[in-house]
Amino acid sequence: MGSLLVPTGKGRCYLPGFFRCYLPGFFRACLVIVSLLSLFSCWLYSTGRLHRLRRLGSSSPAQLLRDFPVKTFLKYWEDHGGRRLAAGSPPDFHDKMFTPVLEAFRNPDGRDGRRKRSGDVPKVVAYIDKAFLKTKWFVAHVRDIQEGHCPLPCTITTQLSEVTASPEDYTGFESGDCWSLVFGYIVETADAVFIHMKSIPSREKLLRDLRPRDPSQPWIMFEAETHFIASTKYKVNYRTLNGVFNRTMYYRRDADILFNHGFIVGRGDDASLLPRHWVREPLVHRANVTGRIAVAFISNCRARSNRLLYINELQKYTTVDVYGRCGRLKCGKSRYAEHEYRVDQDPCLRAAADKYLFYLAFENAICDDYATEKLYNLMFYPLVPVVLGGANYDDLLPPNSYIDARQYAPSELAEKLQHLAEHPQEYQTYLEWRKYYQPSTVGSSRVLCDLCTRLYDQAFYEENTIEDFYDWFVTKSHCTAWVAANGTGQRVA
Repeated sequence: MGSLLVPTGKGRCYLPGFFRCYLPGFFRACLVIVSLLSLFSCWLYSTGRLHRLRRLGSSSPAQLLRDFPVKTFLKYWEDHGGRRLAAGSPPDFHDKMFTPVLEAFRNPDGRDGRRKRSGDVPKVVAYIDKAFLKTKWFVAHVRDIQEGHCPLPCTITTQLSEVTASPEDYTGFESGDCWSLVFGYIVETADAVFIHMKSIPSREKLLRDLRPRDPSQPWIMFEAETHFIASTKYKVNYRTLNGVFNRTMYYRRDADILFNHGFIVGRGDDASLLPRHWVREPLVHRANVTGRIAVAFISNCRARSNRLLYINELQKYTTVDVYGRCGRLKCGKSRYAEHEYRVDQDPCLRAAADKYLFYLAFENAICDDYATEKLYNLMFYPLVPVVLGGANYDDLLPPNSYIDARQYAPSELAEKLQHLAEHPQEYQTYLEWRKYYQPSTVGSSRVLCDLCTRLYDQAFYEENTIEDFYDWFVTKSHCTAWVAANGTGQRVA
């Protein structure tokens, strides 16, 4: 059993860690009362009040209570007692978008016992362009599956020999020249088909490659970005994809499989469930902060969110330094999710943490649930994020850990940032969450683990068709843009 250390002016007073006891409610309440009385005694001793009361002859309990300054004691409790107890108590925040993944790690034996099409371990065929096939991004996802980091196993392939091989002969993903599986019988042996949105040349080519879909086989539409840039290469008309897919893998919470660019998890038990490379101890303290107000890293200068318009307005009232193609300052390269990429070793982000107080995590589009690695990469460092996006950030981030720019006009936001910069103690309250939670450090390179997990869910194979794909993919994303006239969102097509 742990102990609670309460520092005093004349020594140290140890209290049992009662809040970790798993006793019946009545006994636990009694122990809490005893703990409070013990803390009260420590307070009397540390402040010299007990000695002073005895010297004055006022040592009766009634006299002690009558002379007891409640506000002073509560402040002492907050500073020396309550905070320590909170550090050892279960977190009261849970990342709602990441919870299904965490539950899969907590209960990894949740298999349905259903024999898959080609054995006990589900197989996935990936329909993906060879340009993406050879990127570190896709290789990183598959490596997590190969190395057993996912809570439940599956195999994913883009080659004929891998699909037809027996499980004991399976050697995992190897980057090759084949960019799609063009033989119908190969697809028939797979438990699901993973279709990369940016790799679809046309509806006709897709259906010709994959043959007609078995109603019980999931064809999973996968996309990491909004519909604005999902088909920049082939310019697919989304309306032509009506009736093609029956499952989705997307950043929106109404998708069958959630694509998260990052997550926040409680320290201790929750963090210990995950692969070590998914979370690392965040940087809590920093030295020699110069006190510049805000920084942004932006390379897409034509974002549908109009984030640069907001920043331009904000710069009229306070200092905002912009790095990347859209600013005058340069540092490093694009920071999209890579397996080898480590946020804690990024020299640009570390330099930003030593120089600035706030980080503008302004998304390229303001769409429901859309929050990218732009937000999570900087959560490792002790900066306060200022967000501009369509996500419900209360579901993603701990309380009092961020500032939502959509709640302020640029002039009002500048005033708030300046106020916090001039009041360090108040600013520090936005960093308190770091004592109890850890941010992800791998971006979205764990997303395929979610896919493997869902393949063990019998309901995932139930017959379903997205008849109006345009409505689901575009209309229901509810994308808006910031407009300078009144600082509110305005629907964009």
